[in-house]
Amino acid sequence: MNDFKEIINICKKNKIKIKLYISPAHANLDGEGILSANLYEEFENWKRDISNIVYNSNLKIIDFSGYNNITTEKVKTPMINLGIF
Repeated sequence: MNDFKEIINICKKNKIKIKLYISPAHANLDGEGILSANLYEEFENWKRDISNIVYNSNLKIIDFSGYNNITTEKVKTPMINLGIF
């Protein structure tokens, strides 16, 4: 987390506009893997830590990591929503 804080400080010091987001991941490929590995609580704690740093830096973050119609699309070839981000 210290590296993340340092990046924010460098951006602020140099007046670099920063946009932060947690990227989406496919529910079956990533989301369920986190659950299966019993890492859901650790993942949520990581997001909380990141969010606290962002909040204390007077910045905003958008979390795209939840399940929705895109991240729950059936895995097949070709994927309909591949590369829309």
